[in-house]
Amino acid sequence: MMHRSRRTSPGLLWVALLVAAAVPGSGLEGQSLFSVGGLGAPVEPLDARARGMGGVGVGLPGTGLSLRDPAYSIGLLIPTVTATMQMVNADGDRNGTDVGLDATRFPHVGLAYPVGERGMVLLQYGSFLDQRWSVERRQNLDFAGGPVQVTDSFRSDGGVASLLMGGAYGVSEWLSVGVTAGLHTGSIRRTFIREFNQDQVGGQVDPFVTSAGWDVSGPVAVVGARFDPLDLLQISASVTWSGTLDARGEEGDQVAEDREFSLPLEVRAGLSTVLTPALSATVGLSWADWSDTGEDLNAGVGGQTLSVGGGVEWTGGRLFGRTAPLRLGFRRADFPFEVDGDLPVETGFSVGGGLVLAQVEGIPLAAMDLSVERGNRSAASTSEDFWRTTLTLRLSGR
Repeated sequence: MMHRSRRTSPGLLWVALLVAAAVPGSGLEGQSLFSVGGLGAPVEPLDARARGMGGVGVGLPGTGLSLRDPAYSIGLLIPTVTATMQMVNADGDRNGTDVGLDATRFPHVGLAYPVGERGMVLLQYGSFLDQRWSVERRQNLDFAGGPVQVTDSFRSDGGVASLLMGGAYGVSEWLSVGVTAGLHTGSIRRTFIREFNQDQVGGQVDPFVTSAGWDVSGPVAVVGARFDPLDLLQISASVTWSGTLDARGEEGDQVAEDREFSLPLEVRAGLSTVLTPALSATVGLSWADWSDTGEDLNAGVGGQTLSVGGGVEWTGGRLFGRTAPLRLGFRRADFPFEVDGDLPVETGFSVGGGLVLAQVEGIPLAAMDLSVERGNRSAASTSEDFWRTTLTLRLSGR
């Protein structure tokens, strides 16, 4: 017989998760050990070139598509589409328990369409927060016939992404601006399953299952500018504003209460400079204050986050007679939500490259970028080492 609850509270599921995650011996799986904190683990919508140079989403040399820097698109001469795929492999340790993690995601898809001599229409979709995880715990419960081993599973599936539309404009040869607006959107479902040891209960007992689901949405807008005071220097900055994130309970057998969460203003800045005709360097930072979000959560207190990164790109390489740039980068990023009473920190080194697959009169029509990162995330008694491989394909044409 399947037992079902007619109504469940997200608070109860949240508390159950925190209890299970804190118990030594609990197993945790997902896209990251740190997806359990607050609203989840941040997943930045960066392409392989930005990853390879340790970027934060603004300030890269040249031109391209970035969800965090709409002005970056000025300079694309023909309609362009980019798509990014990312694979993460991690080995973690939580309270002395080894955990293996594997995930594949698509953090960014973008379209840029030139309008006139200086304008650009933009449509982009990218990752924001990830809440895919599962926690498993085994324990003994006392029944009339004696102790019975049960296995409790806490699962979360879903996350939040950003859909943005807008444009950019080249005000002059040295100044470009861009504005995009849209929605944070997504869904989250949490499930608790209790399974009984059939040999100990002496019969067939179906698992107990209860779950809650939410649809999430909220407004978001990005304003960016790029300043080229010298031929050898490019300075970029952007601000991302997010309104209240609404989590509305899904209709069905289980009813979850509605929630609202404040999201922070995020500020980013970066610059790049040409060191030699074939070598350029970039550095950038981003800042946000998640304290109000933490107060709305009543668990997993949020704090201020600072991310810094930088790298170099050498464009003198050739492969199969085509341009093949090489990149190196380093990045350090704070996570916004506490895990085990501590705010996690991620550090990583990256190496990457690219290849122009087809071009006409010096204009790339097809290109591929690849980056590989080796890094670590840590907070209190939780840590994980990861490999993150990012592949971006770029197609242009009329």
